Amino acid sequence: MIKKAVGWALLLSLIPSTSLQAQPITSAEVIDIPRDPVFAWQAPGPEQPAEVGMRVQEGGYLRTVAPGKAQVKLSNGLFFRLGGDATLQITPSLDLKRGQIIAWGEQPSAELRRIETPTATAAIRGTTVFIETEPQFVRFFCWEGEVLVSLPDGSETVTLLEGEQIIVPVGATSLPEPTKLSQSELQEQFDNSVLLNDFTAPMKTMPQIRQMISNS
Repeated sequence: MIKKAVGWALLLSLIPSTSLQAQPITSAEVIDIPRDPVFAWQAPGPEQPAEVGMRVQEGGYLRTVAPGKAQVKLSNGLFFRLGGDATLQITPSLDLKRGQIIAWGEQPSAELRRIETPTATAAIRGTTVFIETEPQFVRFFCWEGEVLVSLPDGSETVTLLEGEQIIVPVGATSLPEPTKLSQSELQEQFDNSVLLNDFTAPMKTMPQIRQMISNS
């Protein structure tokens, strides 16, 4: 059943958007590049190949071209992996223009961290969310914890529990019912994920993800 988060919508409408992060994002540091090509852009210079240790400030972006992928640490404590043909702009939240992202917090946070897409916004507190954009839809999946997904105008919000997903069509004015994946579907998604495999940098919530699959 969709949780029509009137309470959440009211709460979010009363809080300035800059308070939805534990602290404002000031920079993003690339900490792992398992596969190229990965690119970074920061004004006023041109786009250039990304390297481990490179920092991108707010207003810049990171871009991957399949099979390229990277792991990034934000100065507000959020981590993410980006892959596929993806473009992510570093804004006061995060703005995923296209591609795939998996994001998590190293520590539980009392504040929400937001990831914006063309169709909806995901908000997490130290949990793990996967987002995949396609020309016709955006898919949101909760790997562990809880994820809030809301329409851009904040008129409707659903809560995804671990193992649940929603697929939001482009231009949607309402959110669909979440669906729960079976254990076999979860394992297949894990095994085939380009963002959960082949990285050198650790992912702190990986044990919880594996436990969630085994308990499903």
